[in-house]
Amino acid sequence: LKCPQATGPGTGASTAPPPHAAMDREDEAPRRGSPVARDQAVGPRRPGFGRTPWLVAAVAAALAHSAAGAEVAAPESGDAACPSGVLGPEAAAPSARAGDGVAAGPLSFAAVVGAGMLLGTLFGIAVATRWARNRDNCAVAGVGRVRKHRLVLPGSGTLPPLPLDIYFARPPAKHATDAPLPPLVVYVLDPEPIMFGVASIFAYAQAGYFPDSVGQEEAAFRRLHIVGVGHPAEAYDLDAEGFDRTALRYFRRRDFPPRVRKDIEPGGGRNKHAQRLVGAFSGTVAPFVESELLGFNADAGVQRALIGASYSAVVALQCLLADPEHFQHIVMGSPSVCFDMHILDEVRKSKAMAIAAASGVKVDIFLGARECEGSARPGKVHNFMENGARQLAEELRRRGVKVDGVNVLPGEDHTTMKLPLISRGLTAIARIAEDAAVAEDAATFENSPVSPRSPSRRT
Repeated sequence: LKCPQATGPGTGASTAPPPHAAMDREDEAPRRGSPVARDQAVGPRRPGFGRTPWLVAAVAAALAHSAAGAEVAAPESGDAACPSGVLGPEAAAPSARAGDGVAAGPLSFAAVVGAGMLLGTLFGIAVATRWARNRDNCAVAGVGRVRKHRLVLPGSGTLPPLPLDIYFARPPAKHATDAPLPPLVVYVLDPEPIMFGVASIFAYAQAGYFPDSVGQEEAAFRRLHIVGVGHPAEAYDLDAEGFDRTALRYFRRRDFPPRVRKDIEPGGGRNKHAQRLVGAFSGTVAPFVESELLGFNADAGVQRALIGASYSAVVALQCLLADPEHFQHIVMGSPSVCFDMHILDEVRKSKAMAIAAASGVKVDIFLGARECEGSARPGKVHNFMENGARQLAEELRRRGVKVDGVNVLPGEDHTTMKLPLISRGLTAIARIAEDAAVAEDAATFENSPVSPRSPSRRT
């Protein structure tokens, strides 16, 4: 596992380009302003610092020059004055011998060091001020707190390294709760071009609208962290002006299905790309995010949820099968099990489902109403999307897993359902998380009528 602060084209974190999609070469530098791999604010590109560094440097240089000139010792009576204020060997020697002058060498060095420290301090202040100003002036406030990191899953055998862009947004500082409650982390799969941005803005608004709620679902938004996990931006030319949908679809179809698609690789069989991604989620990605990026302690008792749509909903299902206790809540939008119905056999036979049921895992399934209407619709990708989603819900219930749905979203198709999926999915996650917190407090303070979070004190 590599977790570099800066990874991009030419650093070894390559992504094999699809044969049909134009993509950046590995040996090309990313374009100025493109979302490259590093921890950074996400939003409008930060403006350059302009003339600020040069002004600071000029001031420091002037101060250094003045200090160096002042350090030249005044000649004693009878000594010849040094031309241009420069001490030559002959002029410096009498002063050094007499002991009442000061040698130029050490003092000049001290002046340079002092000027360098001054330069560094002033430049640091200028950088911090400009950064803070740019952050405060983010075009959309709801995404101003978003940060981005690059995580690279190592390759093995025929699998190349898999770079992942990690987006994370903490609860807005003005509304974050200080109650001793476990953090709630919602992982959003396939975050760009829409899912993570919508989730970040929705969580931001809900935390602000209901800052004083106690014991209600809205209160959970004050401890809700949104984390997006997806393919690197440069792999499908993502920037503020758009993205390459053909390349994005290629990587989704390569890395998400449980079985290899024939249009990606002849022969079929188990998809090693998906197995690597799913296996790394609970063992590598989530621990790294929670400890290194969000700063949680090992005993923080993090509550986790996972949201996916279309093929990434199938990734969420695979995560449930691989580690049924890692996520307490799974939200799936239009899960594309219809492309590979074999995964339903795994749901029927896997011992993981019994563990999920015993752990109280909750699954919500959503589907756009227009996905149930014929194949001529532009936003419809498969004639049996509804059938696959309903069979999945039925099989999960048979295995004892709590399922809400299939919830049909009126007027939505396979693409447009992602907006209500986020709002309804996050609300469902918040509701369950807050109810669990209230139940835990009620059990802990069963005999205390003044418990600040007991059900009787809900507002």
